[in-house]
Order: sequence, then structure tokens, then C-alpha cells
Amino acid sequence: MTLSRTLAAGALSTALFLGMAPLHAHADPAATSGTPTPTPYSAPAATEHSAGPEPTNSPAASPESSDRQLEESTGTPAPPQRAAQPSAPARPSAPPQKGVVYLNADANVYDLTGKKISRVHVGDHIGSYGRDGNWWHVNHGGTHALIEAKYISSSAVSRYRNHLVYVTNNSYVFAAASPSSKKVAAIKRGSHIGTRGRAQGGWWPVNHGGQDLWIPKAVLFTSEAPAKTIVYATKDVAVKATASTGAKSIGTLHRGNHVGMRDVVRGGWTPVWFRGTQGWVPNNAISRSKPTNRHVDSRCLKGAKVACASKADRKLRYMENGKVIAEFDARFGAPGTQTRNGVFKVYMKHQNHYSTIYHVTMPYAMFFDGGEAIHYSADFARYGWARGSGGCINVRDMNAARWLWNKIPVGTKVVVY
Repeated sequence: MTLSRTLAAGALSTALFLGMAPLHAHADPAATSGTPTPTPYSAPAATEHSAGPEPTNSPAASPESSDRQLEESTGTPAPPQRAAQPSAPARPSAPPQKGVVYLNADANVYDLTGKKISRVHVGDHIGSYGRDGNWWHVNHGGTHALIEAKYISSSAVSRYRNHLVYVTNNSYVFAAASPSSKKVAAIKRGSHIGTRGRAQGGWWPVNHGGQDLWIPKAVLFTSEAPAKTIVYATKDVAVKATASTGAKSIGTLHRGNHVGMRDVVRGGWTPVWFRGTQGWVPNNAISRSKPTNRHVDSRCLKGAKVACASKADRKLRYMENGKVIAEFDARFGAPGTQTRNGVFKVYMKHQNHYSTIYHVTMPYAMFFDGGEAIHYSADFARYGWARGSGGCINVRDMNAARWLWNKIPVGTKVVVY
């Protein structure tokens, strides 16, 4: 090798040594060693913002991470780490209020243990936390409380003024609005009871003996005390849902059984309470006196169809094979024109007969003895027994006369006694 080449190589080696010296001073020996050996690391002087020393059991850092740490340590100190947050405070006894709900009936308010703490009334509003099954969580006077969900409405409810209602039929008061719930007490027809809210479905919420109970809506009358009148069925009759022959039948009232009137007679129909339900029966099928067979003449017991007229109790009974099917109020002849007693037969029927003797109409006339007939009488309907007939057997209900007209054919036996 020539001298010039030797000098050039020595200069290059010196330059390389001087240029690499700073890098080797800070390089991690592990990067050039085959075996990773922990090497002490001189961190910058600690300050109040410095992070603590690395754990001694940390794995050796790579050359790249070492350079990054060097650059960060020679620049602006790292921001301080946030202190650990304290544990969350305990949940308050009442959750945040969500809204307002309304009471659709008077209701009890309970605390979270189930103890009754207050009472709220229909139309009241109250703060709501939300519904949980059959219960609403509410804010009552600043207290987390519970109310049964069935008493809660999401829309405004007008306030209800409690008032007295009257019982139209003997009934029970129940622990809940269900016939299968416990029967708490019996209540008699004509007595009154206080409501505590509007009717719900077929039930009234009531207060009876200081208890919140329920009673079927059908047995209550709200405007006034129910009529004390009891009427009896004079024949088996269908009780209608409305005052119409074409209306739905809600049951059969059998002859001799009684029902309570719930209002005045209207247009040939009597409104009644039937098995706790409002119904209607035709006037010609009921009487204010209980029907019996005490005044039935023995001659009436024979025959497929018999019109049996008793002056003793002023009744006309329609009978079939010895059984009273129906009976009606009847008026007989006045003094001087008495109805003749005896056994007769219907020999003629005239639906719209007019009397040329007395100059009156005789609808549904069924003649059985000369000019004497069974028929409807407007005079009987107006004056009752204060006046008498000209010898005929008067029926004071048009529907009754029509019913008899359809039942009694020509040839039917008539017994007057």
C-alpha cells in the first residue's frame, strides 16, 4: 500500500470514529448484543412533573424507543398525569323525575317498603319516575313512593266529586273489580253507598265501611233513590236489552218471579233490574201483585187453552193444560151491566171492532157471549177500576190484548166466575 492510500484510510477511520461517538454513547447495548441484558438508564433530573422510574422488570427497549425517550427528555416535560377519580357517590333514594302523571281514581300511596303513607284523589297530578310492572314510581311530597299502575293515567283527568249512589238490587261489595274477588259485605236494595271515582268498565269504585271496595255498575242508580216498587212476572217473558220486541234477549223472567223497577213505565215497557243488569219487559207481562192459583176456578184446569176470568181478584188468566201461562189486570161490567158468569167459548174475533151501542173502539175483541167480549179498553187504561165496562172483560194494556188475540183462537173456552 502506498503512503497516500495509507493516510487516506487513516483519515477515514478517524472521521468515522469521531462521527459515531455520540450515537454509541446513548445507544442501548442490547441492540448490538446477542443476549438482552438489562442496562441502567440515566433519566433526566427528576422534576415535579416527571413520571416515576420505569419498573426494573420492564423488558428492554428497542433502539427506536430509546431515541424517542431521548428526544422527549431533552424537550418540554410531559404533562402531569391526572389523579385517580374518587368513587361515584351512592345512588339517591329517588331517581331523576321524568314527568307528570294523573290519578284516574282515588288511590293509596306506599313507601318503598310497602307501607301506606298517604292517599291521592282522582284528578290529582303527581311527579313520575316511570312504571315498573304493576306499579308507578312517583314523587310524593319529595319522597320516592309507589302507586298501583291501574290508578295512573298519562293524560289529564278531570276531578271527580264523590257522591252517593243507590243500590237497585241486593248485591255484594267486592275487594276488587272482579266477580271472582273476595265478597267483603252484602248491601241491600234501596240503600246508598258513596263513590270514590268514576265507573271503570262494569264497576264502580266505592267506599263502604271505610274501605275502598268495588260494586257492579249495573246495580247502582246515580240520580236518585230507586223506586221501591217490586213487580212480578205474570207469565214467562223474555227480558230485553232495550224497549223493543226485536231487541236482544238477556234472559227469561219466569212467572211468579219478581224484579225491581228502575224507572217509570215508558211506551208499553217497564225498565227493570234483572240479575244485576238493566233490562225491559212489556207491561202486559208484569203485575204489582204476586200471581197465584188461589183464585183459579177448577173449571179452568181442563182444556188445552182457557181464558179464566176471576172477579174476586180482578184478573184474567190465560191457561194451557191447567197451568197459568200469563195473567193480566181485568175490569168487569159496572152495576146494571154486569158481566155474566159461566162457561163460554170464543165464537168470533174482530181486531178493530167498533161498538155501535157505546160508540167506542174495542181493539182485539174476542166475543164469547152475545155482545160481551174480551178486548183492550182505553177507558180502563185511563181510569182504572174507578169505572166499569158495559159487560165486557176489559184489558188495560194494548200489548196484553194483542198477545191474547194471537194466543186465543176461535173455540177457546172462557170461564167467568
